[in-house]
Amino acid sequence: MAEAVKAAIAFDNFDKPFVRFGKMDHVRVYEIEPDEIIEKELLDIPDASLFKTTEGNGCPGKNEPFLNEVAALLTGCKFLIVGETGGQPGRVLLRYGINVLEQQGEVAEVLGRLQAYLEKSK
Repeated sequence: MAEAVKAAIAFDNFDKPFVRFGKMDHVRVYEIEPDEIIEKELLDIPDASLFKTTEGNGCPGKNEPFLNEVAALLTGCKFLIVGETGGQPGRVLLRYGINVLEQQGEVAEVLGRLQAYLEKSK
């Protein structure tokens, strides 16, 4: 891994990690380096209902204006790690260079696995 990689983990309003994409209330952004993982910032996710659309019947994962706003908020992140997501959030965020990963477990364990993967793939 040549330089630090940023990854965001989705949390709900009870600070439970790896929630479903549509249930995330905020994300914690981590910087992953070969020898350490540093929590950098906490970002609030806007309320999807504020982004008017005729698509998706209120589902955040099908609300394109909301998805674009989330992508803009995550600028600089290479990964968004959630517990579960549908296909559309992954497609939209990938257009912005953000890979959506579905994971469960302890935060440190999941970030450690990502760190090991990044180190192997350099």
